Amino acid sequence: MAARRLALLAFAAGAHALAPTPSRRRPARAVAVRSSTNVDKYPAPRRSRSNNFVTSLGLERDKALQALSTLDRGEFRWEFLTPWLDRELTRVDKVIVCSAFIGVAIVGQKLLEPQTAISQHLSYIANFFSYTIGNQIGYRVIAILASLLEIFAYGVEDGGFGVREDAIPETYNVLFIVVNLYYVLRWTLNRIDTLGLALLDDTEEQLYERCFEPLGVKPYQYLKLLGNAEWVEPDERVALTIEGEPVRKLFVSIDGDFDVVSGGTRVASIPPFQIIGEVALLENLQSADGEFHQASRATVLADPGSSYICWPHETLYELKESDEEFARAMSLAIARTLSHKLGSARAATGKLLERQAADGDGAAKDLVAVRSVLSPADERLYTSCFLRRGFDDERAFAALMKASRAETAGDSEDASEQILLLESAKPPAMVVLTSGSAEGFVDGLKVQSFAPLQLVGAQPLLENLLMYETQALTARGYAVSAETVVIAPGSTFVSFYEDDVRRAAAAAPELLAALRALYVSETRRARAVPVLASQDAVEAKAL
Repeated sequence: MAARRLALLAFAAGAHALAPTPSRRRPARAVAVRSSTNVDKYPAPRRSRSNNFVTSLGLERDKALQALSTLDRGEFRWEFLTPWLDRELTRVDKVIVCSAFIGVAIVGQKLLEPQTAISQHLSYIANFFSYTIGNQIGYRVIAILASLLEIFAYGVEDGGFGVREDAIPETYNVLFIVVNLYYVLRWTLNRIDTLGLALLDDTEEQLYERCFEPLGVKPYQYLKLLGNAEWVEPDERVALTIEGEPVRKLFVSIDGDFDVVSGGTRVASIPPFQIIGEVALLENLQSADGEFHQASRATVLADPGSSYICWPHETLYELKESDEEFARAMSLAIARTLSHKLGSARAATGKLLERQAADGDGAAKDLVAVRSVLSPADERLYTSCFLRRGFDDERAFAALMKASRAETAGDSEDASEQILLLESAKPPAMVVLTSGSAEGFVDGLKVQSFAPLQLVGAQPLLENLLMYETQALTARGYAVSAETVVIAPGSTFVSFYEDDVRRAAAAAPELLAALRALYVSETRRARAVPVLASQDAVEAKAL
């Protein structure tokens, strides 16, 4: 028994020796987290004394900032007049508060100054509201009302219009009205649809819709631009910009061919309604007195028969200095143009690197990609619709867009006038919705809906276009649409008619290859998601 106890003691001693020894290091101290909202729980770390105004008053900076931030409660709200209510006021509540405030103010003012006219009291109240409103145009409208009430008080109620002692305040009130009306007029012109007044011809309207409107330029700023524009149709090939020389104008291509040449090599072609020289304009607008003109990075050539519009930098700089709304519009337009061109350049560079990798290092150094610059609207159409369907050639897409037609569905309630494609009939065109919606029907039964940037009717049209001369297609006739497509009134869409696409493909060989890839993609898509057949539609309708 004693031996057994000795054995157990020996085993316990060995186990204790083998057990890990606990660390004798001190536990890490918690580092205080700084907080400006709860300085008591999380004190700020000590720092050297700074001789600023707040510390000289014996105040802590974080507490002072917290106290100041609580004073800023945003724009004026009716809740400020009812601090005893801990909720947002409804519209009825606001009407009650406003009426009560005006009533109490008039009664109080009449008790204190009974000899003052009622319109003068109303003028004081209008001035109060003009100072409380944060909206600039609202302030000016109410200030005009206040001036009119004050003039009425001096001239009508007091019967002293033109009296010597009232002449100065009345004169200033008239000046206030004129100044505020001027700013109200400018605000209105910058926001109404001035293009709806039939002031533009077809080319000017198309220039706005395809170039400036997508860039955020408002109609009134566009009219200002047109008033200072120069329209040019060269009879011979001219250089809009020359590589290495200062750029002194902003250009927009209207029609014809424009080539971009860098280092003696043609690197890009510019389609219609594209801005040229926006980087140089940005540098000019930001320079002192608009005297800096950046050197061009490439030469842009306009062929005979083309047309373009341009603005001297001096004219745009003067407009920027005199009109803040115009300056903001131009800054936004330039930023969107640069963003779009940067995205296009990245895509083109990626394709060029892929081709370099495929061709080997020996051919890479002589490889130059000639690409077309797409407009923002066309770029959106390309990336969101065609690129996802295997159509991955920008030059081919630019050629395809030359064969396109922008159309708008009418507002007629007759469904037959809204039909884009007819079931079991040869499709005249393939269509891409840009706004609105459309619906597909088989035997009168709705089978699907189409949202913007969806391609409609591509497979049968491409089949007729690409395999028109094959024996198999000729034997069975034309490929037909599998459904009737009806577009909603007011919807906009881009149409690609078969004859127009055929002519474009004959002029651009790369377009034919891209259309074949698009046809293969659409065929696979149709097999994966088939449209209801006629018999299926009948059975579904019976159910």
